[in-house]
Amino acid sequence: MKRLLPIIAVFVASLILLTGCDKPSNRYYIKYEVSIDGMENGETHVTVNTENGEQSFVTPRVFSETFGPVNKNFVAKISAYNTALYGTLNVRIYACKGEESFVLKASTSNKGKAEAEYRIDF
Repeated sequence: MKRLLPIIAVFVASLILLTGCDKPSNRYYIKYEVSIDGMENGETHVTVNTENGEQSFVTPRVFSETFGPVNKNFVAKISAYNTALYGTLNVRIYACKGEESFVLKASTSNKGKAEAEYRIDF
């Protein structure tokens, strides 16, 4: 029994340590942003890819929304255009894993219409 006691103690300690460890999160979140440089009066139309498929929004100037959770290899896409077609549209895609901070993964700027895409690969 004295030989078996240290083995049981090591086994129980291992179980306690393993159950106390957090598993890495496989939940990813996407944040889309749109802003306009210059004075624009038109509507900004935004289409994004989400965990529920493609969704569209109409906003006057600024758009910022977070979606998820999504899986690894999810393709985040954003497309935006302004009906006035004069200002420069700035679109950005941010991604995060679990509760980590969002990191900028894709951005572009263009007059009238702008698009960006990013596949989750981390």
